[in-house]
Amino acid sequence: MGSKSGRKTAERVYAIKTLREGALRILRAEHAGARPPSARVVSREAGYPSMQSSLGQLVGLARKQGQPDVQDAFVAKFNFAGRSRDAFTLRQIFSRAELVGFTELIKYATRSGVGYDVEGARELMRHTVEATGRCDPFTGELFAVSRAYINKWLDSRKDIS
Repeated sequence: MGSKSGRKTAERVYAIKTLREGALRILRAEHAGARPPSARVVSREAGYPSMQSSLGQLVGLARKQGQPDVQDAFVAKFNFAGRSRDAFTLRQIFSRAELVGFTELIKYATRSGVGYDVEGARELMRHTVEATGRCDPFTGELFAVSRAYINKWLDSRKDIS
């Protein structure tokens, strides 16, 4: 499988179980007050040096979860994003129905003489993200509704452009 830069990238060969065990090894050492092994050491000892980056990312995400038992539960539930449409679907900010709702709201505002602009649409979506507490499943932070996202969405909606 090639990357965008043209370099060949190796497919993942380690199992999710191996990644979880490595993350728990690092986190449990931290919880015990001992010096935790690095992701590099753990991945090499497991026989999968290519796991180092993923292991470091998983441990970083787990640390943000707070208490040790919550961290352990997070690691236990963690799964690979995969290379399917499922990972894309998880990162969608709004459902199709919600996007249709935004479209109808903007059309109504326009018909009522209120009008809208890119920043108004962005503010509407940003408020919805904040009000519903929608978080990116991979970072744990609220989704950011960027100007590029709004412009792409507006370009796809010929009925309100």
